[in-house]
Amino acid sequence: MSVKTQQKHMKRLAELVAKDLSYIGGERETGPNGEKREYLRIGKTFFRAMTKDLGFMESKIYDMPGGIAVNGEIVMMGMWSAGNGIYVMLHQDDFTGCIMYRRIRHMQDYKGDRNRHLSRRVLLGSYDELLERFLELREDGKYASAA
Repeated sequence: MSVKTQQKHMKRLAELVAKDLSYIGGERETGPNGEKREYLRIGKTFFRAMTKDLGFMESKIYDMPGGIAVNGEIVMMGMWSAGNGIYVMLHQDDFTGCIMYRRIRHMQDYKGDRNRHLSRRVLLGSYDELLERFLELREDGKYASAA
């Protein structure tokens, strides 16, 4: 996927996490057929393309839509090599930001290293800068280039 398309996805995700997607109000609102579903779909598409740009050997992407009281979360886990990976979660949180990420040692590592948080503003910035931020956790020092 092109950087331009990823930038478009980032902008739309920033718009969506700025809204309250937890209320189910029908197709035109934020319900399962509306913006909440769009948020989950675009988030997974965005992360799927990002796994290629980050150069993972192994990756997993999933969503946790939750119920009517939450916006839901999208998670990307990826490994560059044995013992060297990243866990990234896109969510809505007024206190810590909308992207949480940390280093992981294996694909079942849900505890990982210390959590790092990025605000919604990051989604309004550069895709390449976001990739670089995540690549800082790559222990072998090799950076994959964005497509």
